[in-house]
Amino acid sequence: MQRYAVGEPYDPKNPRRRYDDGFHFSFSDTGIMLVGFMAGPKPAEIQDFKSGVAQFALVDGESCAVLCFRFGTQPWSDAPWEAWRLPAGYRLPEQGANLITIVLVDGDTGIVKVVRTIGWKPDFAAAAHRVFSRLVAGPASPEAATADLNRLFALPTAELVKQAVARD
Repeated sequence: MQRYAVGEPYDPKNPRRRYDDGFHFSFSDTGIMLVGFMAGPKPAEIQDFKSGVAQFALVDGESCAVLCFRFGTQPWSDAPWEAWRLPAGYRLPEQGANLITIVLVDGDTGIVKVVRTIGWKPDFAAAAHRVFSRLVAGPASPEAATADLNRLFALPTAELVKQAVARD
């Protein structure tokens, strides 16, 4: 797993790269990670990601999953996860893995603003492992995942949170 440091480029091989706003979530044997790209994050946003109370909700779509999250006073955000996008040789984290690393990157500069590792509660981590295990074991269809995500993302994130199979 690549190491990230505050004040350093997110991608050292392309240090001047700009990133579109959005969040990417990975759940694998190399770690559980949430990477957020925000254009010019304000000091209050950085502080919330750095030390604000973290909340998570996991939505189980039929062929995808959505991790909803918020830090401190920030509104709920979300990141999709689709089994069909997994590389060959993909493996889930060990049962019981519960540490998630959060990385916040200034999308305008490519500079890392926050690196934070926190632990999910055991029941949330177990629920996540069950959901992702089911998705990995099933047929991985881009068409089905796209249809499910379109259905889920037709709702505001705060509504998605109400459909969560697990909350932390």
